[in-house]
Amino acid sequence: MKELPRRTRSFRIYWLAGFYLYLMSVVTVTIQAQESGVIPSLFAQQKLSPVLRIHLSQIGDNEMVPIELIIADTSGIIQSFPGMKFSGYSSRPFGKNQIFLTTSISKKNLSLMSAHDQVQFIELIRKPAEELKQEGLDLTLNEIKLTHHRFPELSGTNMTVSIKEDLFDTTDIDFKNRINVSSMASDKIRLHATNMASIAAGGGNSDPTAKGVAWDAIISSSDFAQLLPDDDSYFLSDMISVQNHSYGTGIENYYGIESAAYDALCNRIPELVHVFSSGNEGSVSPPTGTYAGLAGWANLTGQFKQSKNTITVGATDSIYQVINISSKGPAYDGRIKPEIVAYGHGGSSGAAAIVSGAALILQQAYENIHGSLPPSSLIKALLINSAKDILNPGPDFTSGFGSLQLHSSLQGLINEQFVISGIKEQEVDTHDITIPPGTLLLKVTLAWNDLPADPLDPSSLINDLDLRLEPNNQGIYLVPWVLKIVSADDSLSEDAHRGIDSINNVEQITTQNPFSGVYHINVHGKKVTNGAQEYSLAWEIISSKEFTWVFPTRSDHLVPDVSNRIRWNSQAGLNGRIEFRKVGVSNWNLLADDVDPDVGYYNWNVPSIEGLMQLRWTSADTSIVSDTFVVANPVHPEVELICGDSIRFGWESKNNVDSFEIFRIGEKHLEHYTFTQDTVFVVHQPDTENRHYAVAPYYNSIQGPISYGIDYQAQSVGCYVNSFYLRFIQGGKAYLTAELGTTKGIDYIELLKFEDDTLALQNVIEPITDASINFISNPLRRGPNRFILKIVLLNGIEVFSDPETVYYFNEEKILIFPNPTLDVFGFTIVVENESGYDLEIYNMQGNKVHVARKLDNVAQIQAINFPPGTYILKVTTEENNIYSRIIVISN
Repeated sequence: MKELPRRTRSFRIYWLAGFYLYLMSVVTVTIQAQESGVIPSLFAQQKLSPVLRIHLSQIGDNEMVPIELIIADTSGIIQSFPGMKFSGYSSRPFGKNQIFLTTSISKKNLSLMSAHDQVQFIELIRKPAEELKQEGLDLTLNEIKLTHHRFPELSGTNMTVSIKEDLFDTTDIDFKNRINVSSMASDKIRLHATNMASIAAGGGNSDPTAKGVAWDAIISSSDFAQLLPDDDSYFLSDMISVQNHSYGTGIENYYGIESAAYDALCNRIPELVHVFSSGNEGSVSPPTGTYAGLAGWANLTGQFKQSKNTITVGATDSIYQVINISSKGPAYDGRIKPEIVAYGHGGSSGAAAIVSGAALILQQAYENIHGSLPPSSLIKALLINSAKDILNPGPDFTSGFGSLQLHSSLQGLINEQFVISGIKEQEVDTHDITIPPGTLLLKVTLAWNDLPADPLDPSSLINDLDLRLEPNNQGIYLVPWVLKIVSADDSLSEDAHRGIDSINNVEQITTQNPFSGVYHINVHGKKVTNGAQEYSLAWEIISSKEFTWVFPTRSDHLVPDVSNRIRWNSQAGLNGRIEFRKVGVSNWNLLADDVDPDVGYYNWNVPSIEGLMQLRWTSADTSIVSDTFVVANPVHPEVELICGDSIRFGWESKNNVDSFEIFRIGEKHLEHYTFTQDTVFVVHQPDTENRHYAVAPYYNSIQGPISYGIDYQAQSVGCYVNSFYLRFIQGGKAYLTAELGTTKGIDYIELLKFEDDTLALQNVIEPITDASINFISNPLRRGPNRFILKIVLLNGIEVFSDPETVYYFNEEKILIFPNPTLDVFGFTIVVENESGYDLEIYNMQGNKVHVARKLDNVAQIQAINFPPGTYILKVTTEENNIYSRIIVISN
């Protein structure tokens, strides 16, 4: 045999050795995976999601598996699996030449399907679950109430938010006439969905605390049984610009079908903002992926939250501390997740709903100025750029880029501190901004909607843009903050450092105490695969002199005699003191001294005083007085009377109050109805459709807290007298009881009796302290005795009850009246203590002229057909007692 050249022999040896090592590694990994029960044999492993692999390891071969899959062509699948029912997803959700199908298949057949050359990826259909229910709501933390005060016209009007989960309560008065009924909605109504809708867009009609962020927005619903995005037509036809997702499916650390589908959707409808809760598994270890087994990291609940073009939100308490259960990043490939945090004391569900409402406000503001909706990348950039850094300096995997500050985001939008542009590969865009002297902090954020990656791609970023900041043409560049992504606790918790970011589609540069002058913001199209990439750029210039009272404003109210958390934003740097005073008093009272302005809040036990107050912050170079605000408890209106065509409301009196404003529910919200200086108000001819009313006090023309909304028809209240009846007769006197609808405003009550043409006084009760009043009459006369109550109010008005008739027998068993009687009137017959009887009437010749059977205790007898004369009445009771009486009838 001819000897091979030495070079060729060496190559073959190395090749065979390398191939052998490769085979051994594959065999070893496969054996280990099969032994661990994570990856079953006979499957094309690279096509199965991690969740599906785990599920298959836990079931038998003949068990059915609900799946969703990506294929290149349907014909081959249909021929290979005849009789199998597939559901198609017609909109090609990934923006590629791919088709999405769902079906149910046995584990045995699934192995064949995974090997099919047309099948590209298979995912298990999982059942979503709501994240933890929101407990309480604090809209002062994220500058929501400040925004409501400064921009009352921005309330989400003409914007539509979709709540993707089960259905919210469509009968809730807080959503009145703002529901877009959708065929996509679930048929299950859940409190959690109602809470999310209330936080994002509640109207506050039932109670001021039920007022959400975008309180005038339209609300739609979509069933989360389908984890993939809803069809494009749902968003386009209903003009939905934000969808809230406060649910999860368990910790899933990979880029999957849903991740790709949401990223593709955000490219097809670039104005649509998707907001996801991060999850409530903050201390749990992920079961799979790069960070498997690392406790407290990478525990987002659902692979759809791994999407790049959406916003994932973590939760804080009311003092900017991320709560323990809030799920953390990084994403499976090291990207920064969550991007932002917001208030969510009970979990990340409510935090996501707050950010959804904030996105609606920003969209409305942009549309008011520019006449169209902004791209979702701009909303994302604005929210992230103005977020308050609350943990490590710069971004981190626990709080993202910081805590939502809606008012600051809105200021950046209104002040045009943003750019929307596009860039091609290797192009560089330059945007110049001027930094004034005395600037404390400059922040710049770049965001873009990236193309979808393929499921299970190790890195999801497709188009890579780079952000750089050049100060004053110095030739020195600042680059973005980046984080270590090594799977170790000390690495993931380490502070951000500057570096080139090649994994995120959000980049941020901040610099403290920048020199004044022109700065160049450079955006480099490092890698752009689809011709051009649209991007959004936002910046914020924060002065070192800024101090802003955030809460309370003139529109807010503090509660006396309890702890209230006051808030401010400050870059002052110097410690100061907080003082308060009641308006009209010159002296300021010390509340706290040597306060660190960076804390941003202080818990104030407000004095037990109602009225107008102010706060003041004072430091060495700053003195800022707050708005004048109201300290007061809300009034508690009650429906006192519902009488015929009128309703009377009443509430407690208050010191220092000028007047009270009455609100009535209008088309969508509580609206001004009238003012009164009294503590009672009567509504004449009330609207039976719009039944809710509320009351607010005014202190020197400043509105105090509005009360809860009260539905007058839901109150168990009648008129002044709900009932007036005879209890018993004793000693020839009637013992009567009146049940009152209210005791308020009544001076005294008289019991009167009809005697001929007059009303004779029988009894007087005063003062009226009980809603149940007992009366005793004067001696009764035999026959009917008619009584009536006269209620005399404190203002002198007299109100009368319906009359009550008492029949007094006085040893008789039968009463007949009137006797004699006119034939046109007839007569009444009353039989004592009998439930029923028969009546026969005879004339004086003994002829029977009338028969009536089964009469009630009191019966009216018509006599119009009786000739004038004397008649004999025969009464036979059910107990066979027989009574006879004579009646005279005349004409």
